[in-house]
Amino acid sequence: MGVVTRHLEALIRRPPEVKPAAVAAPAAAAKPRAKTTAETIIEMEAESKKGGGFTFDVGDPLGAPTTPGELIRQAKEVLGDNSLDDVVKGVLGDDWKSFRRVGVAVDSDGLHIRGADNSITTSVTYNPKTKVVTHNLTTIPRAQQGAGKMRPILRSRLDTYAKIGVEKVKLIAGLDTGPYAWLRYGFVPDYPQELANTVVTDLTRSARNAMGKEDDWDVIEELADLDGLAKELEGNKFVNQLLIEHAKNNMPKTARLLKVKPGDSVLKGHYLNTTWEGSLDLSDQDQMAIFREYTR
Repeated sequence: MGVVTRHLEALIRRPPEVKPAAVAAPAAAAKPRAKTTAETIIEMEAESKKGGGFTFDVGDPLGAPTTPGELIRQAKEVLGDNSLDDVVKGVLGDDWKSFRRVGVAVDSDGLHIRGADNSITTSVTYNPKTKVVTHNLTTIPRAQQGAGKMRPILRSRLDTYAKIGVEKVKLIAGLDTGPYAWLRYGFVPDYPQELANTVVTDLTRSARNAMGKEDDWDVIEELADLDGLAKELEGNKFVNQLLIEHAKNNMPKTARLLKVKPGDSVLKGHYLNTTWEGSLDLSDQDQMAIFREYTR
């Protein structure tokens, strides 16, 4: 008897539930009023003037000087009815005061939010006209990479993006772990097949160079299977994610030959040698399912 069947039979045999008399639900607590854009910028400016180690950049530090009043007007035009406080917290986390430096600027590309502390440096641009957010920069010290620090931050960001009507998140995957990590989050390269072909070719070259004079037929067979899968998946936007999983689970001889760490995909290091542009479409159920699974 299956588990589901046993569960259903248990429900059938269970005595009828006697429901208690209805009790009036307590009144819901009033939702706190969201800070206005002006209040948020004034608070940041005041915090910066305290001299406690927090710096607020009003506008672009490399551009023309901007006053808090000008920034308030510009940010209101970009955000409309949305709360700057909510957007900043969505990008940087609930406590932006924990950052050493925070910047807010507005130009023709949209609203720019920057933050830097001892564990993360980030820069994001929101363009309300195109409904696109661009992740310009996200860096974590190497000693803290792989600890899952970005996952709650990205969950918070996507929740905020959905609330303010963002439809797509774009980025350039590069630096230390980006080309591999962003694939794991569900981002799709603009040219997924070209990227897949590049890493498969690079892996094949590395494996053949490591074999020495005697061919390892098991490795050759694993490489042939991977190449065949790449061709079979042509046109599939998730070709890179699928190749990573295949290589992780089905290429033990190649992993041993190339001294890949247990649990890693043999393709990981080859993705890290690339740079690619791509995006996460918030209306794409498959992409969002991958994102939610990886960030839970």
